[in-house]
Amino acid sequence: MARLDEVKERLNNYRLAITLLIGVESLVLAGVISSYRSGVFDLYYWLGADFAILLVFVFVFVVRNLLKLTDRIGEL
Repeated sequence: MARLDEVKERLNNYRLAITLLIGVESLVLAGVISSYRSGVFDLYYWLGADFAILLVFVFVFVVRNLLKLTDRIGEL
């Protein structure tokens, strides 16, 4: 039973990480879109665009681990 509780706790942590990632991604993309509409392509625009792409890869990594953990719950 303790193993199941540990897996549930990790599952909740991944859910929190996904929520935070979506929030940060929204803010970064809003800034990038705002800069694009203003026609300002400075360093912050490119850093924001790169960071948004990085967050997508992190999101995919977290979702993949979440799916593995969900399969593991089925085995327990």
